[in-house]
Amino acid sequence: MFKSKPHELTLIVPALQEPDYSRFLIDCPAILKYMNRGKRLRNSIVTPEQALLEALGHPQTAATDVPSAQCTFIDDTGEEVYPVTRVDPVHVRAEPDHARLHAADAIALKPAESDLLISTLNDQFRDRGLVFTAGDQNRWYLTGMSGADLRTEPLARVADRNLVGFINANEHPQHWRQLLTEIQMLLHEHPVNTKRMEQGLLPVNSLWCWGGHALQAVPLPTAARVYADDAFSRGLARLSAFKTFPVVEAKARLGSCSQIVCVRSLESGLLRQVGENDFPDSLDSTSLVANAGTTDKHSLSEEGRQIEQLDNLLRLAQSALLKGWLTAVTLIPCNGTAYRLTRRDLIRFWSTPWSRRESAAPVTMQ
Repeated sequence: MFKSKPHELTLIVPALQEPDYSRFLIDCPAILKYMNRGKRLRNSIVTPEQALLEALGHPQTAATDVPSAQCTFIDDTGEEVYPVTRVDPVHVRAEPDHARLHAADAIALKPAESDLLISTLNDQFRDRGLVFTAGDQNRWYLTGMSGADLRTEPLARVADRNLVGFINANEHPQHWRQLLTEIQMLLHEHPVNTKRMEQGLLPVNSLWCWGGHALQAVPLPTAARVYADDAFSRGLARLSAFKTFPVVEAKARLGSCSQIVCVRSLESGLLRQVGENDFPDSLDSTSLVANAGTTDKHSLSEEGRQIEQLDNLLRLAQSALLKGWLTAVTLIPCNGTAYRLTRRDLIRFWSTPWSRRESAAPVTMQ
């Protein structure tokens, strides 16, 4: 008698274990069961781009070498171009012992402001063959100059964190440092920034340059269905031999096929959050939060609902494991660790304390 082949589920959820979201995990028994009963797999994955590439059969890629710009550019513009580099607008606040970066979403950069800044940059650098382009969700691009020699972390990794731990002397070659200095001088007294400061808003005083590497190899067609709504995944699909489906459709086909599900809404929530203590005293932090369109409390309650939905999905996945529809579920929070749960792990009698299991030799991902 014909027997259907079991499948696997790979769930990529960056920022799931961020401290800001830890309070919600207490009320999510399904997620905690994966973390407590699943095999802890040590890996080098710290971004969802790395996780998706590896799930699709690409060789391991460092976070600084992911072809983010090439993939998101084709999704934003419909054009396949290389070289292209992400040059996202940011505000950097420098202190004697640290520097804090805020992404454009957090400082509420409006599309009209973005267009004016981009126009000024193009007027200044067009004679050098450099072209700046504004994409969706405040993604900026630079074409005409290769960013393959950059060693900068993705924006989501550095936003609202101390930049000291992410900056090294070799991440920006000399020609990139010179260009960035010119850009910062151009932005310093730009009318858009002058008006923003008069309104109590943070100015765009720098660009975060990253993601300029090329896609090294197109993966073979995958048997797994990929559920992802982000620009990188959609762009990678256009450059490769697979297609993406909306994340909300993943639950309906759970267990009927192997699935790769990438949920980036928690990561986006972190980029949107604004901390009042991070702003200079000369600016009105209350108006900054209001103009950002969200407060920490509102943002976190929204992310809390999303975590609950993830918990429901993983509860259904546990049921599929028990019925034999799935052979394994791998949860990847993109923090150097993954959790892989099988039916055997789910039904095993758990008498071994977690502290003893955690001290066991780490297992590498296959």
